[in-house]
Amino acid sequence: MRVYLGPKPTDSLPPDRLRAWAKLDFLVTQPDYSGRARVYINNLQTGDENLAVRNALNMTAAELDAKVDAFLARGVFNQASLASEPINPNRDYVEKRLSQAQVSDLLAELDAAGKSFPPGSPRWLLGEGTPTSLEAAGKANPRWGEPHFRLAALLDVPLAKVSELQIAASLEPGKSEYWQALAKAQTAVGQDDAAAKSWASAEHAAPTPAEAERIHQARLAADDRKTDFVLAARKRSADEEAADLQRVKDAAAARLHATENEINQRLGPLDSKQPVAKWDEFERQTLIGKVTRIDCVGTAMKFTVQPSIGQGVALWMPDPKAFFASTQKTFTCGVPKQPIGVRIIHDTKADPKQGTAGEIRSIDTL
Repeated sequence: MRVYLGPKPTDSLPPDRLRAWAKLDFLVTQPDYSGRARVYINNLQTGDENLAVRNALNMTAAELDAKVDAFLARGVFNQASLASEPINPNRDYVEKRLSQAQVSDLLAELDAAGKSFPPGSPRWLLGEGTPTSLEAAGKANPRWGEPHFRLAALLDVPLAKVSELQIAASLEPGKSEYWQALAKAQTAVGQDDAAAKSWASAEHAAPTPAEAERIHQARLAADDRKTDFVLAARKRSADEEAADLQRVKDAAAARLHATENEINQRLGPLDSKQPVAKWDEFERQTLIGKVTRIDCVGTAMKFTVQPSIGQGVALWMPDPKAFFASTQKTFTCGVPKQPIGVRIIHDTKADPKQGTAGEIRSIDTL
């Protein structure tokens, strides 16, 4: 048996439908591609045309579109014949006997023209809209995705919602709204990679280019909302960490102040009758002379200075290391080879035990 494919009048279809028809006509009637058209159509059920073109035709979708555009521009659509086996009623049709009640229900459904359905039928169960009736409708017609789609809308468990929508989309992959709902549900549970694939399937299943563009923009908006959510969550986390750190600092400062107060209360007020002596309370004197001897007494130094007139004066330096820490001056204990000329400012805090007339406050070599 031969099946003949003839050209379609190009003025009877809108531009988008005309191009879709031209693609199928090109694949079926061109000898180089007719043998692989079936593979292409089967692969289209995945929702990814790029994959279908690559698997069936070993080219990209863009390359196929370019060939179809050139084919459509020529406007030459020849008739082609395809070999096909005739239908065998004994093999290709399965007889199924119906009860009189089932026949009556089918006739009643036809008479109702889709406005009412026999009780217990899949469409009647769908119309009930309860979880139980929707589950029953899905079992009554296992190839129908609508019961699963509606059931997902009634579920509160996110993963259960994803599961029902996956069933609906797999049963009817041409329903773009199923894929969109599935993509949103997958995003809600963190299945971002799966959601991206569902968005792509929704675009491919869109009935018109305008609807495909709308879905594409919805996907971009969803990605933007997700990015904003992630950034806001990161900011909240950073703010909470900063607040926790500040609470730790405040608590440590409070403990420190409490300890200070406890110590102050334990020590009591200072005795005003025995003030601590300060530098300003001693008379300051300047001595110019030559260092003739330096004695090291533990960590301290005792300088013997001979002024130009009068007797030598002994002065005390209790902590030479701290005194010379910020200067480049150094003095060695013992008798210098040559007396060292100095200008010294000292207080008058005499120390009879050490035999010194005061403590050195500054010293400059001359």
